[in-house]
Amino acid sequence: ERREGMEALFEKEIPLSLRIGERVERHVSVKFNITLNTPTTPVARKELVVRATDETDPFFVYSLAIGDDDFQGLKNQQGLLVDFVAFPQKFIDLLELCLTESEKDKPKFLLHLVTTSSDRNTATLNIIEANAFKHLTHLSLKLLQPNDTALKKYLGECLIQLKEFNSALEAQLATVKADFSAQLKNLQTCLAERTDEITQLKAQWSSHSATVSSQHTQEISNERERNNKVKIDDVLCAYIH
Repeated sequence: ERREGMEALFEKEIPLSLRIGERVERHVSVKFNITLNTPTTPVARKELVVRATDETDPFFVYSLAIGDDDFQGLKNQQGLLVDFVAFPQKFIDLLELCLTESEKDKPKFLLHLVTTSSDRNTATLNIIEANAFKHLTHLSLKLLQPNDTALKKYLGECLIQLKEFNSALEAQLATVKADFSAQLKNLQTCLAERTDEITQLKAQWSSHSATVSSQHTQEISNERERNNKVKIDDVLCAYIH
């Protein structure tokens, strides 16, 4: 998906451990939105924007905007071997690994979001590889909660999306109801036609049965009359002789 100056790279929910220091507070599914903001003016800089949200908690919002200059410091601090251009895809690849491994009993790649009891406005996102020897942190990113203005903007966007989603659902429901009504009407028409056909067949069968029965009764009556006539003729012949 592309907007003016913005390219959506990744949007998925991934289970992670929310930690306060070394203590696990809870396990949550966090939606990660990753976009690449491309400058529309020569002065602006290209930025990779990462946002982590919990759809069950509208106030759970952490984000990070990192440009080429910021990335160089991150690269030097953590010994990364990729440049800023390749970093977004490598980051996404690690997230995909965490998502895949989360379905296993003993995942090899883990995702931790770490805060401190004294400062909940910042959080560190750690992508960790677990092996038999140690937990190896592949990447560590510092995320920030938005200020009041940015949070209101985010909640407003969520409200707009919710209204759009609700409108889409209502339109879909109306379409389904219309289709169902049309199908029901067709079924009722077919049922009425079949009922009429069955009624006609029953009437035809009754008429045919009555005709056959009448013919059979008449044939029996005629046969009796012939038998009676034969008997009378035999008696007369015997009397005459």
